[in-house]
Amino acid sequence: MQSPFRRQAGVTLIEPLVATAVIGALAAAVLPQFAELGGTAQATQLRGVAAAATSAMHANQGACLVSAHAPRPGGCVPVDNCAAVGRLLFGGLPAGYAVADQPLGPGNGVEAACTVTQLDGGLSALSALSARFAGVSAGL
Repeated sequence: MQSPFRRQAGVTLIEPLVATAVIGALAAAVLPQFAELGGTAQATQLRGVAAAATSAMHANQGACLVSAHAPRPGGCVPVDNCAAVGRLLFGGLPAGYAVADQPLGPGNGVEAACTVTQLDGGLSALSALSARFAGVSAGL
């Protein structure tokens, strides 16, 4: 004789539906945060390139000061324009970036605000991001 209080084994239909609803709600809450990561990564990468450009300009100025502004390979590189930063960066300016052609001024040690632009995919200036970096004339 079977007991009327026998325990049933198995899963009811409502349990997987509740679990699916909970997972769906969590995914809907987290998904927008992941969508913003692409823009944040691009902005961080742009700031990194701008910081590297500033460092390269100042390092070049230091090398030029040591050599009395006499140009020499692996040392003092003549710089009189913001766009010359590509010659100072190891490997050149990264692909997908452009530097505005702007003169730095006459003489050595003249600083100016230069602009590096991150182009979106191709050469679309409409969706480009930009950042400033310090340009320093040297080796002149």
